[in-house]
Amino acid sequence: MKKGFTLVEVLVSIFIFSLVLVTTLSTYLLSISFEKRQSEYIYFETICLDINKYSDVYKREWNLYYFNNDSNVQYYDINFNYVGTTINKYKLAFFYTANNELIINVTDEDNDRFIIKDLNYGGNRYEEI
Repeated sequence: MKKGFTLVEVLVSIFIFSLVLVTTLSTYLLSISFEKRQSEYIYFETICLDINKYSDVYKREWNLYYFNNDSNVQYYDINFNYVGTTINKYKLAFFYTANNELIINVTDEDNDRFIIKDLNYGGNRYEEI
């Protein structure tokens, strides 16, 4: 009587092992990607909350106090460090609509995707009382 496995049994076991390995690896890589996107969003959401507070206090001049410049485009590096108006990985841009509404967009310049798109702060805070 022979002891051991047949070729079919070995191939099936290798296939099952490979399938489990590929599934585990892809799940791990997806979770890393999701975590990175979440950390980007949370960081820039915090900045947007700061901008909301500054625009309540300083009205349309909030960027002079928050960024210390009057440019409507600001950049951050890969570690979320503010680099001012020097072109880098993340771009925060804002503008005002015809209705005096502040709109903010944050993009990942390397991957050409939005992190925050068309965040509208409204315009009531800029109207004279």
